[in-house]
Amino acid sequence: MFALFFLLLSSPAFSETIAITNAKIYTMAGPVIEKGTVLMRDGKIQEVGSNVSVPADSRVIDASGKSVFPGFIDANCHIGLSEVTQVTATVDSSESVDPVTPQMRVTDAFFPESFAIGVTRSNGVVAGIVSPADENVFAGMSSLIEFSGKRIDEVVLKPVTALHVTMGEAPKAKYGEANKAPSTRMGTAALIRQTLVKAREYEEQWKRYEKKKSEKKPKDEDKSPERDMKLDAVLDVLAGKIPLVVSAHRVDDILTAIRIAEEFGIKKNLVINHGTNAYKIADILAREKIPVILGPVTTQPDSMETLGANYESAMQLHKAGVLIAIQSNETHNARNLPYEAALAVANGLPYEEALKAITTNVAKIFRFDQTAGTIEAGKRANVIVAEGDPLEPRTRISNVFIGGQEITEPNYHEQLYEEMN
Repeated sequence: MFALFFLLLSSPAFSETIAITNAKIYTMAGPVIEKGTVLMRDGKIQEVGSNVSVPADSRVIDASGKSVFPGFIDANCHIGLSEVTQVTATVDSSESVDPVTPQMRVTDAFFPESFAIGVTRSNGVVAGIVSPADENVFAGMSSLIEFSGKRIDEVVLKPVTALHVTMGEAPKAKYGEANKAPSTRMGTAALIRQTLVKAREYEEQWKRYEKKKSEKKPKDEDKSPERDMKLDAVLDVLAGKIPLVVSAHRVDDILTAIRIAEEFGIKKNLVINHGTNAYKIADILAREKIPVILGPVTTQPDSMETLGANYESAMQLHKAGVLIAIQSNETHNARNLPYEAALAVANGLPYEEALKAITTNVAKIFRFDQTAGTIEAGKRANVIVAEGDPLEPRTRISNVFIGGQEITEPNYHEQLYEEMN
């Protein structure tokens, strides 16, 4: 099934040749090009530079006085999983009956016609890591999804990007109040270890079975192990194929995540999500090369585990050498992602590092940097044109391209405005 998604996406998404000319171009792969051209065709960037020849059959967009950026990517959001929060029938962000649900896949719940998609896209956010809500200890698998198209096969760029685990207050609150485990941080850590141990044993059972099968000496006792979808979902993490993203705010929770990852030999796969207090151990995270999906930057000290929240954490983590991405953690307000990055800039993070945190760093952390996240020949043509600084709320994004196709349909807010005028 996953191969089918990639096959569909590898086909030319849009055959029109488009040239954006006379623009200031932030490629995020090298120096800023003060006056250049981006040439797009067949869903990909064909060429970028200050001396690009524009084919005669191109549609030319003169971007004089404007700037071009890679489309922004939200490192953690929940768009398409909830339409009206108070209406349960429209909410699919968490399976709230079992703290261990690694087998849940966002692709099975994502609603491509969500009203939030167009609104988010109009601020230059063209894709996101859409993840299950922070509630279950093993929350499920996220997907890299582009904010265009009307069918799931048209919008999913990477069906499984990571396995998500939640530590701290959220699972305690959900299950402890129902007199179920986990009701303590000890319980959460024990469930994580227990699941990883079971997955290791399950993996060994299958290895033994496959070995016997290859030796062509099958015996009755060598029958195939029973499939376990929960443990199947964990195997890719143990094999190092996908990251393990652990939501944790407090330092002790982050250190517990590192300790468990070390015990199971998966520390290279570990990514810290939120990381409200991560700046307090920035040296450890830098030394261990553990990325942090920070934020939202606007996180306030509004719970016991976020008491250490501050606006300088992005700067502090970057200064220590930690690879960071910035997230909205939002459904309907994921459009505010550029302003989360702007707040980080206002509190010391260099401007281009803030841009990286919502473009190429996201691609690096989730391992799709060979195909997207920068403006380079061969990369997916996800590009935005801004009439000023896109991190500023007053800036208008004049053009949005996803897979080389310009998205011009009005968003929900614009539709409401037209109806009222």
